[in-house]
Amino acid sequence: MKINHVLKKNNQGFSLVELIIVIAIMAILAAVFGLALIRYIDKSKKAVDIETAQEIFKAAQLASASARDEVAEGWALAAQTTNANSVARTTVTDTGYNLSKVGAYSGDTYVVSCVAWARGMNYDVNGGPWQNAQFKSTLDDGTAGNTQRMYTNEFLRNLCHDSAVGGVYYQQGKNNFDGFSTETRLFKYRKDAGYGVAECWMVCVRSDNLKCEIWIGDKNLNGRGSGQRVQPLYRIYPEPCAKYRN
Repeated sequence: MKINHVLKKNNQGFSLVELIIVIAIMAILAAVFGLALIRYIDKSKKAVDIETAQEIFKAAQLASASARDEVAEGWALAAQTTNANSVARTTVTDTGYNLSKVGAYSGDTYVVSCVAWARGMNYDVNGGPWQNAQFKSTLDDGTAGNTQRMYTNEFLRNLCHDSAVGGVYYQQGKNNFDGFSTETRLFKYRKDAGYGVAECWMVCVRSDNLKCEIWIGDKNLNGRGSGQRVQPLYRIYPEPCAKYRN
């Protein structure tokens, strides 16, 4: 009888306090490993975006080194034009950020201008048709637009975006660079990396040495609204900024 009494006592299971402690430990472990998993996934998505930027960079750099004078002239035009607003001329930090977003900064800076851009995600939360799903020139009109498109067309062919070659912006009707297609380069990382959510790929030229850089930026997101010019936020190739390396 005494043995049965001991067995019954030992089979009573966990107490309420013990269960609470176990649940609390499990919750802490789940939170720790969950956050680590999210960071790993985010870092993997950023790495894919950097690889895509490298692909865009190679096509853009190859076009910028063209032996055809009209293509080289189209590449340099963004850095030389007085129409700074149209080419999103922006002072950026040597660390790869838009200076106006960083605040106090004592390091080196330089100036970039956008030659061509495309959306990497659809900014229309209602699921409307994509605008600028493929690359287009920043300069649309007149002689300047025609000149810049000589470069952009060469770049698009290098990138195998043949359907967007010759794209001209029309206020009426569908542009050939609008609408999602298999040629659209999608963003994998779609969160705020520190200075806003990026929605656009940007092929940029440096004003000091005419070298090519790939930036990502916004146009309508981050509370900017409609009718805005594209602006760079993060440099992701070459030398990706720390927010995309980490």
